[in-house]
Amino acid sequence: MGVESAKSLRDEEYSNICPECGSRIYYDERRGERVCSECGLVVSEREVLLSPDESRTDERHPFIEADDTVILPQLSFSNKDYAGRKVRGDVVWGFRRAAKTYNLRPQERSVVNMETRIRRLVSELGTRFGGFTPDLANRAIYLYRKARKMRLLKKPGLNEWSLGLIYAACRERGIPITLQDIVGNNVTSKEQAKERKRMRYNVNRHKNLISKSLKLKHVRPTVEGYITYFGGKMRADQPTVTEAIAVSEANTKLNAAPHVIAAAALYISLDRRGKPPSQRSYCHETNISEISLRNWCKQLGGMPSRKPSRVPEIVAGDID
Repeated sequence: MGVESAKSLRDEEYSNICPECGSRIYYDERRGERVCSECGLVVSEREVLLSPDESRTDERHPFIEADDTVILPQLSFSNKDYAGRKVRGDVVWGFRRAAKTYNLRPQERSVVNMETRIRRLVSELGTRFGGFTPDLANRAIYLYRKARKMRLLKKPGLNEWSLGLIYAACRERGIPITLQDIVGNNVTSKEQAKERKRMRYNVNRHKNLISKSLKLKHVRPTVEGYITYFGGKMRADQPTVTEAIAVSEANTKLNAAPHVIAAAALYISLDRRGKPPSQRSYCHETNISEISLRNWCKQLGGMPSRKPSRVPEIVAGDID
């Protein structure tokens, strides 16, 4: 085949006229195909209009480089078959789940699994403590995509990286939550306590690395926010929370930890209303020490009341 014949075939292939009906041809950017506007004939497939120097990315995950040699699989399934008959919902759900899990490339699958893990953890934390919206999960996923571009995340420990991303998103928005509540502090053995301590260290380290690399601006949670947060955990009513906010205004130290002040003020309010929990259980819920609780209750002007000890009366006849 000569050069002129090859050139003529190439011009015919990329012409704007359909060889079947003579109508105009348009280019489908999503599928990379040239399709006739009237009869729907696909003139050419898998066209690449970008130059070799330009990068190609995937539409679903723009931060993942796409491979032009791979045809994207089917990811959506209808609830009817080819004959129009209805398909059971569990079958369609199984098809969709299998396609979402196994019909993706390894990079896409890891991204989908990480995003699913972040949304699940945010939902669990919202169920336990409240105040977590889907918008927070979207922000954590956005931070994950930027961190992935910078190659900050490393295996193993993806669950700790997920908690670190959520913790960074909370600190960026000033959501009052402690590191112990993010990781969980319910342990039943020394091995679990050691594992929780290691997780807290890693989550805090990941959060600091993400914040420093992405240059996030943290908003310090307020004392009022922590009082509301601890009040929800202790199931305190609104008058108790309002009184605790008034008690916290007696603080004069500027650099004091807001969660410690909030815990002490709420305990004073609960004590004044005759509903003081035990100091041990209260400190376990608010993640502070009993010594800090007593010291700050004293500084805020409301030492916890103690039950008076009953001393038996001494009768003169009992001495003999």
